[in-house]
Amino acid sequence: MARAHFREPGQDASGNLLIGAAVFLYQPGTTDDFLSSAWTLPSGGDELFNPLVSGADGWVEAYFDTAQRVDVLTTDNGNTVTHIGSTTL
Repeated sequence: MARAHFREPGQDASGNLLIGAAVFLYQPGTTDDFLSSAWTLPSGGDELFNPLVSGADGWVEAYFDTAQRVDVLTTDNGNTVTHIGSTTL
């Protein structure tokens, strides 16, 4: 099954990539979690939940069962909001 792919940098307010930044994905215009399931690999792997956390390379990556539009809220390691936006998976 082809899954929708999401890849987003976890950054601080200056744009520096961070290990451990939190990226929250919500249904548009709400604070309800994204729809369907998210996974670590295109073929499955471990299931992911909000928030997604940036890895050692500073990026968040996930694969979703269903393509969808999401609002994105990123916070740095001090829980300061560094990015608000939206994207389609």
